[in-house]
Amino acid sequence: MPNEFADWTRGFALLGWDGSAYVPVGVDADGKLEIIAMGEDAGHNPLPLLVDASGRVIMVAYGTINVAGTSTVTQVDKDREVQGADGATLRTLAVDANGQLIMVPRGQGGNYMAVDAAGNLAMVAKGMDGASDLQTLAVDTSGRIIMVPYGTTTVAGTATVTQTDSSREVQGVEGETLRTLAVDANGQLIMVPRGQGGNYLTIDSDGYMTTVIKGDDAGMLRTVALDAEGRLSAYIIDSSDAWGTFLAVGNAELAVRLGSPVVFHPSGRVVWMETWENGLARWTTGGAGTGNSVALAVDSWASGGYSAKLIGGSTSDYSAYILRRFSWLPASSVGISLAYCAPGLWDRSSIQMYIADGSYVHEPGLQIGRSNSNLAVLVPDYGYVFVLAAAVGTGSLIDYNEVKLTVDMVNHKYGTLWFKGGEYDLSYYSYPYSAGADSPTALCYFRHYSRPGYNEYIYLDNIIYTVAEE
Repeated sequence: MPNEFADWTRGFALLGWDGSAYVPVGVDADGKLEIIAMGEDAGHNPLPLLVDASGRVIMVAYGTINVAGTSTVTQVDKDREVQGADGATLRTLAVDANGQLIMVPRGQGGNYMAVDAAGNLAMVAKGMDGASDLQTLAVDTSGRIIMVPYGTTTVAGTATVTQTDSSREVQGVEGETLRTLAVDANGQLIMVPRGQGGNYLTIDSDGYMTTVIKGDDAGMLRTVALDAEGRLSAYIIDSSDAWGTFLAVGNAELAVRLGSPVVFHPSGRVVWMETWENGLARWTTGGAGTGNSVALAVDSWASGGYSAKLIGGSTSDYSAYILRRFSWLPASSVGISLAYCAPGLWDRSSIQMYIADGSYVHEPGLQIGRSNSNLAVLVPDYGYVFVLAAAVGTGSLIDYNEVKLTVDMVNHKYGTLWFKGGEYDLSYYSYPYSAGADSPTALCYFRHYSRPGYNEYIYLDNIIYTVAEE
């Protein structure tokens, strides 16, 4: 049964919800309402406010606190510990026995300065070299700085140097090493000469310098040769001729050339020469057409007292020819030259060679055209092709034209044509050749042609066959 009070004592009870039931609100003995102050943390969680044993609220201040008027702080304990951050850790600052703050200096990289037991700061001095790199200063075992002086040192005023020891060691640099200059027993400076490449000059036991003499060979340096007895080996060189050509000759050929009455182009090595002093015995002669002939002549010559006179026939093939066979000497290049006189008119004349070397048959040829005033060479498939326009005739029986043709037998091409003092490169043109294993042999063939209805002539002299042409 509920309790009831008198009307004049009627009252009520203040209830609160504790999360599961309603409970009366508490008061203290003086009837004062008792509460627990709450706050929220950063996560919005309710937490009771903290107070100390005296009931004072414990607060962590943020921002700036302004105190109006005079703020008095009563500090019973006079001691303070000043701290600094070591990373995330607070550490109390250190002092020595005299209360002096201890400071240890260090560089930006974190390395501490070195100080010895005497309190001296230790330092490694550095300098910058020519490549802008830092180098440590060098000292000797006594701690003295090693210095290599450069340039001129000027001392203002009077410089006094006290020198007890009169000896001096002069040094030079070998790479990065200093070495004392060497002298002989007489105190004379020893100097060893050497070339730009670093090779030392050789001196024999008698004090003579040794040397290797070199000469220029078409842009290449070659050592001058000596025989077993130390004698110099040499070739006698012809002086420059009208063609600007130099020729090295041995003693035997030199004797032949100097003793010969024949003037000829000096290139190549002479195999044989025909000047007709022995007549036509070494030649095969023939021709075609009425009145053709080949005979030894004494009314015109280039040297000596003879020539071969060829008269072409007035009919049929209109020709006369001479032919000489001879043994083939292996060679990579050959030449044929002659002098001719033909003061009148004629059709043409040709010089042709037939050479079988055991592998190929070579058939180069040159044609002198009087009717059309030109020189032509024989080429495969096309016969004779024009290479030079020239006045091929001669003025009288004492006027001779000289002509020479060289052949490159390795590449099956013509080499050089010389005619009346002119030199012409024919290396563009090939000559006819074919594969053949015929026994090595060679022949030289000259054929002269008249115009139809005429017996026209030509004189031949100084026919020369050469090998080893340049």
